[in-house]
Amino acid sequence: MECGKSRCTTTRPNWERAPGCANGDVSFGPRTREGAKAWDTFMTLAGTATKLGVSFYHYIHDRVSGAYQMPALADLIEERAKGLNFGASWNTS
Repeated sequence: MECGKSRCTTTRPNWERAPGCANGDVSFGPRTREGAKAWDTFMTLAGTATKLGVSFYHYIHDRVSGAYQMPALADLIEERAKGLNFGASWNTS
């Protein structure tokens, strides 16, 4: 089954179309305000993890599985900030 930009087609006549392809419209964005917030949160986490050199996939797996073997992103940010001279605003003690 293939979903093109304008319509969905099947390569086998006995296969049904994928959900969302019935009218030829395929939406790749969130459908609700909550979905948009979730999407934004995940994209922010992905960007932060990437900037810190952390695998986003491994970080999410670590958190969802409950292993908590990886440090929190906030802890990594704080650790990295200590090495920079941001002044008193970054003193957490």
